[in-house]
Amino acid sequence: MKRRVVQRVLVAIDIAVASDATLEHAADLALAHGAELQVLYVKPSLDPREVYAPDKVPALDGQLDRMQSRFPDLKVDARHEMGDLAATIREVVEQWSSDVVVIGYSGRKEKKRLHRVMRHVPGSVYLVDIGRTK
Repeated sequence: MKRRVVQRVLVAIDIAVASDATLEHAADLALAHGAELQVLYVKPSLDPREVYAPDKVPALDGQLDRMQSRFPDLKVDARHEMGDLAATIREVVEQWSSDVVVIGYSGRKEKKRLHRVMRHVPGSVYLVDIGRTK
């Protein structure tokens, strides 16, 4: 029997409208390979929005819980962690044995920040340019 190359797709999201495009790309990739979709939200240890703009802090209330119903044709595992984005994604990739990591970005500043993730995460990283998917 032939082993599937991609069995688990991990998508890192920020619980914002812009994350929808990233999530859709990851779900399409998982469907195409018959893979499990793993949804991860990484909350920064220190989020300045909590102090300066509390209304801008993403609300997790039920959003991660609704992932399975949003993608009924996929096996979905969703959770949130607190910490450094690159280090946390690396830890979760190792724990979940993820084959591909999908991350969305918009703009050069964010793309440069994501290079750190790409250097630290073992395996393949699939970047979604959110600016081009709107």
